[in-house]
Amino acid sequence: MRRFLIVMLVLIFSGLFISGCEGSAGKDGSSCTIVEDEDGVVTLVCDDGTEIEISTGEDGKDGSDGEDGEDGEDGEDGAAGRPGADGEDGAKALVITTELSGDPEDDNYDEACPNGGVKIESGIDDGEGKFVDDPVVTYVCNGEDGEDGFSTLVKVENIGEEEEGHNCGVTGGYWFITCENDGSGNCVEETKDKFPICHGEKVWYGCYYVYTETDLEIINGYDKVAGKLYIYSDLEHVVMPNLKMVSKKMEIDSNNDLVSFSAPKLEGVGKLLYIYRNPKLENISFPELAFVGGGFYIEQHELLKEAIFPKLASTGHGFHIYDNDELETISFPELTFVGGGSYIGDNPLLTVFSVDKLESIGSEQGCAFEFYRNHAITILSMPALKYVGIDFGINENDLLADLNFPVLEEVDGDFEVTDNPELLMSIAEDLADAITINGATIIEDNKPDEAP
Repeated sequence: MRRFLIVMLVLIFSGLFISGCEGSAGKDGSSCTIVEDEDGVVTLVCDDGTEIEISTGEDGKDGSDGEDGEDGEDGEDGAAGRPGADGEDGAKALVITTELSGDPEDDNYDEACPNGGVKIESGIDDGEGKFVDDPVVTYVCNGEDGEDGFSTLVKVENIGEEEEGHNCGVTGGYWFITCENDGSGNCVEETKDKFPICHGEKVWYGCYYVYTETDLEIINGYDKVAGKLYIYSDLEHVVMPNLKMVSKKMEIDSNNDLVSFSAPKLEGVGKLLYIYRNPKLENISFPELAFVGGGFYIEQHELLKEAIFPKLASTGHGFHIYDNDELETISFPELTFVGGGSYIGDNPLLTVFSVDKLESIGSEQGCAFEFYRNHAITILSMPALKYVGIDFGINENDLLADLNFPVLEEVDGDFEVTDNPELLMSIAEDLADAITINGATIIEDNKPDEAP
């Protein structure tokens, strides 16, 4: 603005004082003063009475913003606040069970179970063995008489304060128990299955089948299935956001359009987990699955690339992962125990088999642990494995060139390493010499060692 005023003044005074070369002398000039009023108007006022308003021109457009400066360093954390007051003790659960008769003449007959069964009432204990509010009532009913066979008992018992094997916390819950009747109304111990049900959980009792979207919506309203769960559907994507546990078998079988399956809260399957023959399946997600009480199967998939179970720690029987055309990665980073016979084979693109914490393979069901016809893998590594309670075979793996079993001590069965064209005979023989083998040792048709 100041530069503009100076320029204007120079031009005005130039006009006042400049004359032509041949003109007569001009009048004497007068002194002038620049005055700016309260509205910001600038005027040139001269002694001879001349006043000239000086225009300052319109403001130019704003220039573009400059680039942001760098962020300053973070300030120091504030001091920790004081601890809050202790919360009140949680309420304890109360569970009352009533055996129901199948005879309408009996006092303990209930129309909800015409063939008899068990009535389960659960709720909050008022401290005197009574319910605070109306209890939740569940019935577990007997079916109609079938052909002669063993009799099944259904029992319900409160979870004791010191008992383990459940995740019910201080609020408690009850054990849902099924077993074979010994003939006098007691369980045959070796057939006894205990399934924890926590206070407030919604439980589906018996088998459940998912065929349609509606079926899926219904079962997604439950936390646990005290029975078997079957997924046989034409759905493309199956998500079971609330499911925490299945007491018996869980089967995901022959879903022709299934692309993805997710059970983000599932912690355990009491018996068999069977994922089988889903031709379009690409993704499976079980991020919280910690145990499978029976066998674990992933078989006959054309598009599945990964089988990753980040928290699975044990399987009661073996695991079977075979005939998966695109499978590249098998990972069980927390697996420490496999109960029995296992087969990992016919996965032609498999390059990663990660079981770094696996310590022991038991002898329940199946006669062998076999790793066979996985033609892309180059090293088989089980760095924590100490004991194999059955036959152990490593066969027909085209690119397998190394074995890593640094702490393996015993194979309680046959030890067989055959038909691995890139694996030196000496590597297999050195491993056999370092361990106790209680069966036959068969090492043949591997890569010959070069003559010295």
